[in-house]
Amino acid sequence: MTQSQNLLIAQDQALLTIRLNRPSVLNAMTDDLMRDLDAALADAQSDARVRAILLTGEGRGFCAGADLAASALASSTPTHPSSADAAPNALTESPSSAPNVADKLRLVFNPVIQRMREMPKPIITSVNGIAAGAGMSLAMAGDIIICAESASFLQAFTKIGLIPDAGSTWFLPRLVGDAKARALVMLAEKLPAKEAERIGLVYKVVPDADLAAESLKLGHFLASMPTQAYALIKEAMNQSHGASLSEQLDREAALQAKAANTEDCREGITAFLEKRPAILIFEKHITFNQLLGLSVLQLRSDQTQIRFDMRSDLVGHFAYGRLHGGVISATLDATGGCAVMVGIADKHPGESAQQVIARFSKVGTIDLRIDYLRPGLGRHFVASAKVTRIGGRIASTQMELHNDEGLLLSTGAASYIVS
Repeated sequence: MTQSQNLLIAQDQALLTIRLNRPSVLNAMTDDLMRDLDAALADAQSDARVRAILLTGEGRGFCAGADLAASALASSTPTHPSSADAAPNALTESPSSAPNVADKLRLVFNPVIQRMREMPKPIITSVNGIAAGAGMSLAMAGDIIICAESASFLQAFTKIGLIPDAGSTWFLPRLVGDAKARALVMLAEKLPAKEAERIGLVYKVVPDADLAAESLKLGHFLASMPTQAYALIKEAMNQSHGASLSEQLDREAALQAKAANTEDCREGITAFLEKRPAILIFEKHITFNQLLGLSVLQLRSDQTQIRFDMRSDLVGHFAYGRLHGGVISATLDATGGCAVMVGIADKHPGESAQQVIARFSKVGTIDLRIDYLRPGLGRHFVASAKVTRIGGRIASTQMELHNDEGLLLSTGAASYIVS
């Protein structure tokens, strides 16, 4: 992966985080920064280990736009070299600044925007402060924009006699409508995060202290999903602008055929058919589980996880507010049974959902043992179970219960009849 002093790059599992690293100038764009960013995005695009990208800024700003001090726009009047051998500078010599500005946009800025939109992987732009000028364009080039409550957006171009660039005149009307877009760029008024959310510019606004965690959570979720489908979704949406309904319907049909032929799709349908019935039965069709408030976090025969929140009606010791022992044993039993249902589905992969459900109906507890128990204190609890053996008639499991701080509260083992 490309490394640069202009960028901070880190990979956590399948999520790549790229952080603009010029905090002293609110991450204002220079040619070098944009070239480095384009190179980093190109590396991410070709790296199979990267399934999602998170783009944000270091410090208190996302990106303040082009760095005018290093720009072809730094001077608005002709400059006069002080000596005959002073060579003209394309970044400061204003008689040629107009064509140089066009070249800079076409060769340095625009390729980054284009690559972000055409990237066959989802991109989150996490706006942690001001996003102004081309910096706002950069934010809008992402697929999902999440921002801090203190963040703001600004189309500042008219303040220095320029027009929006880096894609702003394309993104804004499509995101907020033509009338609002014209007002934003002509009046150059700062747009607070909450208002940006209200008018549909951003996906979500979160408290400043939660932005990093929420962005990473969103990024890891996208990285865990079918990346090939995301690539086709981006292609469809990118081509929808200007297309007729008939053209877009044809395009959707063609791209859906591609999606249906991917391994992601085949695995997704298999997982749905095998495990969705288990979730429905566990959460919706077992009344006692509903009374306890049990919800499925993860379904695997080697690691099933069930969560429930502490409530006053689950307390067993009124003086200390401890979880009732019967709730603990019932939850461990239910979690073990759920793991067994997943094991049954895994054991019969060729069967239909109806056949698997019929097998689920035969599952019943024949032995339950609690080996370890301590006071059940916590705000919420997570029970986990794994299948240690599954035969033609009997399945065995081991279970644990932890509180919200990760403290082990109980362990147990159980056996279930499965036929």
